[in-house]
Amino acid sequence: MAIVYIDLTFNTGVSTQVDDKGYITATARQEYNVFCNDSDGDSEATLRNSGSLPKEKSQHPLFAYLFCDSVDIQRAGPRHYTYTVSYKSAPYKDNPESPLAEPVQISYFTITNEGGCEEDINGKPITTKTGELVYGVTRSYSDLGIRLTKNFATFDPPSFYLFINCVNSDTYFGFPPGTLFINSISADEQFFDELPYWKVTVEIHARKPYQTTNEKAWYVRYRHQGFRAFVDIGGTTEALKVTRGGEPVSSPVLLDEDGYEIPEDPNSDPTAIWLERKIYETRNFADMGF
Repeated sequence: MAIVYIDLTFNTGVSTQVDDKGYITATARQEYNVFCNDSDGDSEATLRNSGSLPKEKSQHPLFAYLFCDSVDIQRAGPRHYTYTVSYKSAPYKDNPESPLAEPVQISYFTITNEGGCEEDINGKPITTKTGELVYGVTRSYSDLGIRLTKNFATFDPPSFYLFINCVNSDTYFGFPPGTLFINSISADEQFFDELPYWKVTVEIHARKPYQTTNEKAWYVRYRHQGFRAFVDIGGTTEALKVTRGGEPVSSPVLLDEDGYEIPEDPNSDPTAIWLERKIYETRNFADMGF
């Protein structure tokens, strides 16, 4: 007569209701599927006495000011129960001096890094006078840092975690989709009149597109080159090592959009093809609630 499996199937955020006297009550709900190993011996008491399930008057695991108000147990099968937990806060009134009434704080700063540079301002590969590709050139890259700070009544780490290392899918604070990247999120628990709240800070990096479009500002971008190139042989296409005088080349050659070697022209600057790949998820930053 024991519980063998517990599955949290539903976990709401916080909802609020205001009564006719202006008092606010916050609520939340959790639902579990619980499975036991004895269809005859197990009962609701087995669940109520379990140390693995919330009980009346227990504190919500995420929202410290919510406490279990009731538990509803329903048998869903011979060894299967649904276990619904309702949480509620003590009634309270909004305080005009409350930290939750404070507006979002915004600060801006510059982030500068040194990185590789393989093309000039016109998108041409950096080469020697004889047309050989030059490697090891670096330049400074600067992004605009944006720091947002706001006080929240609650903080749900799994929800905010989803935004880390993501790019904006929609216009946010005036920046077009694809140009913003969430670098870090922090949250510190604070107290006001003995009630907890969270000071949440998000650091965002805004990138000006470099030789690309706004939506691809955070794509990885690299020159299409290699030691192998496609060659058509007898009606088939094969990727073969590029050779000069029968010997493999010692440096990569430029490739076109389809992977074929771009012929060298001593009378003109070489033309390079640049490939772009999406490496970060996109999300609507407005869903964070700032």
